Amino acid sequence: MMNRFITFAILFLGWTFVFSQEYSEEELRKEDSLWLVVNSDLANDSAIVKAYTDLAEIYYIQEPLRAIDVCTELERFSVRRNNRYGKSEAYGWLGYLIHNQGDVSRALEYFVKSLEIRIELGDKENIANSYNNIGYIYEAQGDKKQALYYLFKALELRQELGDKKSIANTKSNIGVFYIKNNNPSKGIVFVEEALNIRREIGDSAGLALSYSALGDFYQEKKQLNLAEKYFKWALDINLVLNNKLQLSRVYNNLGDLYYKLGNISKAVSFSQKSYHLSEQIGHVEALKNSSLALYGLYKERGEIDKALLMHEVYVTMNDSINSQKALSATIKLKAKQEYDKKMLSDSLVRQEEYLKQQAEAEKQELIIAQQKSKQWFLYIGLGLVALFGVFMYNRFRITNNQKNIIAKQNETTEKQKQEITNQHLLLEETHSEIKDSINYAKRLQTAILPSFEALSEFLAPGFVLFLPKDVVSGDFYWFERIADTSYIAAADCTGHGIPGAMVSIVCSSALNRSVKEFGITEPARILDKTRELVIETFAKSGEDIKDGMDIALCSVSDNKVVFSGAGNPLWVVTNTSNITEEQRHDKSSVIGAEKSLVEYKGDKQPIGLYQDMKPFSQVEISTQKGDIFYLFTDGYADQFGGVKGKKFKYRPLKKLLLEIHHLNMNEQDA
Repeated sequence: MMNRFITFAILFLGWTFVFSQEYSEEELRKEDSLWLVVNSDLANDSAIVKAYTDLAEIYYIQEPLRAIDVCTELERFSVRRNNRYGKSEAYGWLGYLIHNQGDVSRALEYFVKSLEIRIELGDKENIANSYNNIGYIYEAQGDKKQALYYLFKALELRQELGDKKSIANTKSNIGVFYIKNNNPSKGIVFVEEALNIRREIGDSAGLALSYSALGDFYQEKKQLNLAEKYFKWALDINLVLNNKLQLSRVYNNLGDLYYKLGNISKAVSFSQKSYHLSEQIGHVEALKNSSLALYGLYKERGEIDKALLMHEVYVTMNDSINSQKALSATIKLKAKQEYDKKMLSDSLVRQEEYLKQQAEAEKQELIIAQQKSKQWFLYIGLGLVALFGVFMYNRFRITNNQKNIIAKQNETTEKQKQEITNQHLLLEETHSEIKDSINYAKRLQTAILPSFEALSEFLAPGFVLFLPKDVVSGDFYWFERIADTSYIAAADCTGHGIPGAMVSIVCSSALNRSVKEFGITEPARILDKTRELVIETFAKSGEDIKDGMDIALCSVSDNKVVFSGAGNPLWVVTNTSNITEEQRHDKSSVIGAEKSLVEYKGDKQPIGLYQDMKPFSQVEISTQKGDIFYLFTDGYADQFGGVKGKKFKYRPLKKLLLEIHHLNMNEQDA
């Protein structure tokens, strides 16, 4: 029996969405094209506003100050053009970004101005965004009643619109509010509902927020081990996203957690990381929290100079947040509530009056049109009577000829109906035969696939995700156990449907013969022999057939995995401390704080007839506890989906696997 530390997973189909750690090539190209639109003299106002907001979306996580500059430019442009939608977007974004910098009063002013325009425009989606942001500010100011009022108004509108991502965001905010305000049992319900929605839609940034909230909850309940687990999950995701604000908050949470666990050195380390990131992005609230934490830690360690410095920073940041200007802005917003309601009501009244006036004008136009129509109908009626007389005479003359023609046509039509009926029956019979053939092909292909029980006996834990696009597939997976060694492969044959399934049977048979009949045990030599057998099989037709397969093949024994591939690679999720410097700097690797994904590439030649055939190579991999091995075809990465309907691709798939590696195999399969 092999070492149970080794975990295998085979993936074929599926899709989701993950964010990039840095700007991808696609994002950089998009950034360049957006700036071309912004600076174009030919683009219309709507396109320019959209380009500005898309640029803010690109910059706001990694370069918040640059995002503020972009939104300030959008504000100036929209004011010049008197573009109300552009102004509402600029004010909304500026409120969010400036609040993250700690300027609550200015943020509140921007949110109010944005909400006012959005109510005038009837823009429900963005009205909900404004409610959510204003509720968040009230919560920060300690006005619990107003915070809940606006958060639930946002939730009501978002549920009406059916926007799952926004619903999850608001539920998460409500849950965090309850957890912070001594009602954790009520808050956890909202947080878990948000978490389930975010998992369903593949919202990585949202998942990080949910994990942080769950960490807060379990820390409040003094279940510190659970809190540590959720904070670390949030940390892993935010490291991938490079979300500096959320990283600062998670570092601060971990610092507080380790202080409670009595690990002062770790507490100082994480609190320092939080402080430096907060300082880097200029976020006042985060600076206040991290400086307060460091003040207490330095004081406990007797580092008085450092403690005094942190206390000065804390007092400065706290005074900034609690300034009289911020409080007066809050009072101003309360007064705006009644104004907003009245404005919306007045808008509806004006709309009703306008509709009445419009209906009255249309009624008058209709009366005038009817009077003119009556005169014209009189003239037209007289003309039609004359034409009708001529028409009736002509019809009488040709009716007798038509009767004879119709009688002959009826006889012909009956024959045609019978022929159509016979053709329909033939088509149904043919369709039934084709369906039976496909189902039989499915049974043949199913017969060559190993049972999951056989895989589980020697390679547990693991999972197999096999979802053919058609009833049968050109993809297949293969398993064989010889002595103390397990052989496992994921293969992608040329063709789809029945042709692909037929090729898969030939290739699977060649694999079986290579191992059982010829007794070959090395993966690279197995692929050499399999290629020889596949070419030999297709050569019997006398034609130059180049069908074959791409494959990733592993042999597994004790703590050793030997990999050989034809076109397809092997991915391994392992401890970051285990990887080599070469792997760390390889572009195909995805590096995380604790876990990383490395790629072992297959040879760039297929199993089949190929112009420049060479012997296959292999690599021996020493396994470590917790390593996970992923074998797959191109089916998963080639799935179309997401907002833009584009392919998922391999880089996001790697990041997804690294994100979910901590889940058990059944949860990863789901």
